[in-house]
Amino acid sequence: MYIPLIFLLTAFFLGFSISINLSSRFEMSGENSGFFLTLALAFPAGAVVLGDISYFSSYFSKIYLKNVENCQSSGIAVGVIASLFISFFLLFLNKKMGKNGMCIYNGRKAACEAVFFAVLFSFIFFSFFYVFHVKNGVLYSGASVYSDYSPHTAMIRSFSKNNNFPTQYPHYGGADVRYHFLFQYFIGVLERLGMRIDAAYNLCSALGLSSFLIFLYFLSLKLAKSSAAGVIAIVMFFFRSGSAIFIYLFKNKENIGKAIKNLRTHSDFIGYTLHEDWGFWNYNVFLNQRHLGFALSIAAAVIFVFSDFVKEREKDAWSIQAFKTSDIKTALILGILLGLLGFYNGAVVIGCLLILFGFFLFSSEKLDFVITAGISVILCFLQSGFFIKSGGFKPKFQFGFIAGDTAGDVLTYIFRLSGLYFVVLIVLLMSLKGKNKKILLSFMAPYIFAFCVNMTGDVAVNHKYIIMATLFSNIYVAYSIAMLWREKNAVLRIFASVLLVSLTLTGAYDMRTIFIKNEAKAAVNLNSELTAWLCKNTTEDDLFLTPQYAMSEFTMSGDMMYLGWPYYPASAGYDTDRRQEITDTLYTTDDAELFRKTAKEEGVDYVVYEKGMKTASDTKATERLIKKICKKVFETKDGKTSIYKVMN
Repeated sequence: MYIPLIFLLTAFFLGFSISINLSSRFEMSGENSGFFLTLALAFPAGAVVLGDISYFSSYFSKIYLKNVENCQSSGIAVGVIASLFISFFLLFLNKKMGKNGMCIYNGRKAACEAVFFAVLFSFIFFSFFYVFHVKNGVLYSGASVYSDYSPHTAMIRSFSKNNNFPTQYPHYGGADVRYHFLFQYFIGVLERLGMRIDAAYNLCSALGLSSFLIFLYFLSLKLAKSSAAGVIAIVMFFFRSGSAIFIYLFKNKENIGKAIKNLRTHSDFIGYTLHEDWGFWNYNVFLNQRHLGFALSIAAAVIFVFSDFVKEREKDAWSIQAFKTSDIKTALILGILLGLLGFYNGAVVIGCLLILFGFFLFSSEKLDFVITAGISVILCFLQSGFFIKSGGFKPKFQFGFIAGDTAGDVLTYIFRLSGLYFVVLIVLLMSLKGKNKKILLSFMAPYIFAFCVNMTGDVAVNHKYIIMATLFSNIYVAYSIAMLWREKNAVLRIFASVLLVSLTLTGAYDMRTIFIKNEAKAAVNLNSELTAWLCKNTTEDDLFLTPQYAMSEFTMSGDMMYLGWPYYPASAGYDTDRRQEITDTLYTTDDAELFRKTAKEEGVDYVVYEKGMKTASDTKATERLIKKICKKVFETKDGKTSIYKVMN
């Protein structure tokens, strides 16, 4: 267990040496932000850099040095050693420049904030563990998160049990990788080093999301000048705004007592917009998209720093003096961190750049923006060129998101989805002035992008941009509530309380539903005979024709499927229709020559057959030809699952 801890501590030490060089930019007069934000950024920043160094070192070791068996051991060792050198250099640089913003200005407040952040981390870690944990060798995944964990755990296992270099997408093996996977790689390294998969996944996820919320708190304090606004913004993170609960009660107004009673026993999300019943907009997103919260922590650090440059007056943003730099070192560091984030979560990078562009229009120190954005874009393009060899979905203009294709459809959708929140935002846009109005407009840039551009082929995934815009816009909504309460007027305080309850009631119901819904869990035996045989006898270079597995004993081996559950590769831009047709053919044909020819052309090495299985077209698969021309190399003791080697 001490080896993965060394890897984690190396990440933290490296991240601390990076964040200490930014600490002076995290300082706020009389506040403890420099201390807490330096610590908050340490793990995410260190994990991104250490993860990238280890990954590319492992890749080089396997591909160019032909060190197939020990490529990850050598790559991880190089990553740790290089990180230590970088850490000492950055600490020396910071000491030489004499800048250190890690100061405690208010000890009592710092203690309260520390307790608050500790409670946040504890709840986040508990909720992550609640929906994803191992007990007695069995991996349990909650009902509301099981689907998303399927490709993520398969990718994790492709590194912890295999050497997935060059990296393939386990649910669409034999091709390049078009999905941001490096967070899963980092978890895979920890499991490979000896940390249990649930401990690694939950700990790193909780550290990343907690880091983001700490930045959200201090960004609220910075912009709204109110600690209460920071707390309310975090409350609104956990309890999203929406109209679903009010529409439900209105639809059942004739028997309101029964409707409320039914809410107590519901185990499903309620919603009246497309996918809202998936938990598409609530805390469930962060439970299943672990890399989202992790990536947001770095994006929030970038936004925190650059919000300093937004000017009250437009003319100050376009004067000659505005086209300069104030701190090249900070711009370089933030550009590198944001750029390296591209294959941790690309949507967060795009969302952050959109907000920065909004800031740029109203800011001084424009050269800092150009440096940070330029470096991040270059790094993202370099990574995309390295990982994505061909094909992929080309971004295109698509108005309406999943709401419809008219302005009326969009406005109706937004109001039905967000309810009163939409009204509050409009009021704020009309009432805020100067710098705060410009920042709020910038925060809404990802919102506009989500309704105008399709980046992946599955436009529904644009909900990440809307979530990101909402989380930062919440700062000003929280500010308005805090200001109403601060007036010490009974009527205004009642109004502020009613407003807060109205904005969070749907989210509170969603949170309750998350815990009820996830009492039901899918179970996968991590020590099954199937998984053990695959880990021992096959590698990442073998391609398996399989049933449409989501998360299963097979995916726990980290091996590559010709086509797993189609939704995952389809949403990442892969051509699943063609492979689905070929899969159906191979499982149902009686033509031996066609089978051999097709399997060879597609690179299929093994066929997994389950008794009674059907293809996606609901046609019964046949084992007769497979058994005749392929060699059976494995069969489970109950005889339900067999693996055949395709003979050339």
